[in-house]
Amino acid sequence: MYKFLAGAVLCLSLAVATGCGSNYNSDEVPDVSPENLYNIAKAGMATGDFGAARRYLEALDSRYPFGDLTQQAQLDLIYVYYKSRETELASAMIERFIRLSPTHPNIDYVYYMKGLTQMQRRADMIQDFLGLERYEKDPTDYVNAFNTFKQLITTYPNSIYAADARQRMIFIKDELARREMAIAQYYYERGAYLSSIRHSQNILSTYRTTAQLEPALELMARSYERLHLPEPANNVRQVMAASFGTDYQPVAAESNSLPLNPDGTVPSTSQEGVSRTTAEGDTWIDSIAGFVFGLWGADEETQSAAEAQHNQAITQQPLQVNDPAQSEPTADAAASEPTADTSAE
Repeated sequence: MYKFLAGAVLCLSLAVATGCGSNYNSDEVPDVSPENLYNIAKAGMATGDFGAARRYLEALDSRYPFGDLTQQAQLDLIYVYYKSRETELASAMIERFIRLSPTHPNIDYVYYMKGLTQMQRRADMIQDFLGLERYEKDPTDYVNAFNTFKQLITTYPNSIYAADARQRMIFIKDELARREMAIAQYYYERGAYLSSIRHSQNILSTYRTTAQLEPALELMARSYERLHLPEPANNVRQVMAASFGTDYQPVAAESNSLPLNPDGTVPSTSQEGVSRTTAEGDTWIDSIAGFVFGLWGADEETQSAAEAQHNQAITQQPLQVNDPAQSEPTADAAASEPTADTSAE
């Protein structure tokens, strides 16, 4: 309770501080030379006074749009907007700079700041304070940031920002894999095993270098077992044993009509397991069938009378001898792995 109240108070304080910092009179900035404006702004950035730095940089950009320090002021404005968490202003300044100065010597820095700004869109101080997971949010901004860092590394491989951009790509990929794993687990817990398999396959194809690979394989194997498909489940567990050194015990099931055990394993279909009987001498399948058709709990007299009538009807009918070769049924059972579309739902 107190944590949520503290979050609300913090949110209100930030809103008031943002409103007070963004609304200022442009006449407060003295009419001095561009060099003096930039020096004052640079001093504010050095001391962490981004509000004052913003005012002087914006004045420099608006008063001297074609000056020698204008492009440097725009680069510094991108950084000031980013540090002030003004993501919309930072994105607008970045797009403007790329459009007007695509061949600037520091254009790699602009693309780097573009990726950082896109990552900042997904971040939230309030959610961080409340301990909410970021991977549960909409991944659009993370995908855009990943593509921006990839463009930076591809276009400017020798940039001083390439190494950090690569590390951030690894972090983003891990966050996206965690989100995909959470979706697969969500579907598994609700019995949508095919959807769970599809999202697990997405991790195998797209995020195989992340830490979510082994949990995805385990969840896929359990989903196949829930669908009574022992062959693909065994294949997945063989891959796990070869990749991670886990113990592999093959699962065998001859009949797909048997329910799973409480621990999630496929029950054995041997003669010993099928011949389990109840107190009346029937198998457990006969007991369930009797309950469904209203025969559960019938008294012994009613059952005896029904059996006597049945036996009498049989004795009154002529005896017919059938050819065993014609009466013996044949069955061709084959289990095949379903070909599911691995696209995300």
